[in-house]
Amino acid sequence: MSVKLRKGYGNNIAPGINWNYNNPEWDVKVGYYPRMLETNLRYSPGSATYDDLSENHLPFQAAYQNEKHNQLNTRIVRKFGNDQIGKHEVGISGSAAQLHNKTTRDDGSYYAAGINTNSNYQRWNLQSSVIHYQYDAENPEGVSNDMTLMGANGLTPVYFIASEGTVSSVNLAYTLPVQNMGKLKTIRFYNDYSYLDKERSDWSASQMNTTGAVFIASPFMVWADYTWGKNANIIGGATNGTGFTSATSVNSDKWMYRVNLNLGFTF
Repeated sequence: MSVKLRKGYGNNIAPGINWNYNNPEWDVKVGYYPRMLETNLRYSPGSATYDDLSENHLPFQAAYQNEKHNQLNTRIVRKFGNDQIGKHEVGISGSAAQLHNKTTRDDGSYYAAGINTNSNYQRWNLQSSVIHYQYDAENPEGVSNDMTLMGANGLTPVYFIASEGTVSSVNLAYTLPVQNMGKLKTIRFYNDYSYLDKERSDWSASQMNTTGAVFIASPFMVWADYTWGKNANIIGGATNGTGFTSATSVNSDKWMYRVNLNLGFTF
């Protein structure tokens, strides 16, 4: 069957098996995925071979031919709290897989491990996480192991990320009370910040901050936000397909911004 592959820092769809256990105190998930779904069926392919990303690749990326196989995911969350102190969660998660190279036919390895919190108190929500990841590929001679090729959603060229790094994030949100405003039932303000520290000390860190609001008037949902960051792929990082991995691209180490507006319809 096809299930959602949750890594703690992003979602993909993959055929596999999930086991879930949930009660008022614990939420445990374990999943196994022998192969990733075909890249043309995934919204965001994650790591993938150059050949599979042929719709939006760049020629100098051709030597990167790694794809995850036999991935195992785990997530364990402890829940606690009450109406007086709020509802809270503290969790750990991990992921490990073979990283098969199509050229050498050798298997490298991939892993990620993280901790996370999620707290709700009255109308406030605070989330945080720290995740360390590593792609250890068996690339051909002369191909850098410091970079890993990542797919996008078909609109953005594929790009490189640092093969090892630590991602830290903190998100704060507040839900505004809404009464007597017709179909408008919820207004939620949020600020999300993330920081990627790359293992190579000569590569600049990536940062991104998003401030915005979501308006819910069923069946419609509207998001409006402002994002600024530097060395971030979605804000100019695809200029030359590097994702600012080495921070030597045009606009490297410069703060850039974008305004985002989304309209959703539920049915």
